[in-house]
Amino acid sequence: MNKLFNVEEIKCNGIGPSLVSEKNHAALLDYVASYRSIMDFENIVEGLPGPVHYGTRCKDDSTIAVRMSTGLSSYASDQFDDNRELAGMWLNACLNKITREEMNILFRDALRDCAEADHWYTFEKEW
Repeated sequence: MNKLFNVEEIKCNGIGPSLVSEKNHAALLDYVASYRSIMDFENIVEGLPGPVHYGTRCKDDSTIAVRMSTGLSSYASDQFDDNRELAGMWLNACLNKITREEMNILFRDALRDCAEADHWYTFEKEW
């Protein structure tokens, strides 16, 4: 059984259980922080679908990294019919080979999810 890693199929929606190792999660967080430090925020968010609001979630590197981990974990779990052990081993092996372009796709999707959540909790949610 040879599962293919396709970053285009990953959706970073919310925060949930993670199969990403501590080492790989730290690498995701480092990537988010470095990417944000070298890229202009306006270029990063250009073209994100919306309704979006760039609030506290969008400004927090760890929140973005957690959403990336959750999306990756959900995707891996689906690949292995919810067998968490196999999914975790496969996912962490894939993360050791992930490209910069794939990381950018994950980052933008996690940022989109943060911006949608910021919009919802700022303008839509009725308390």
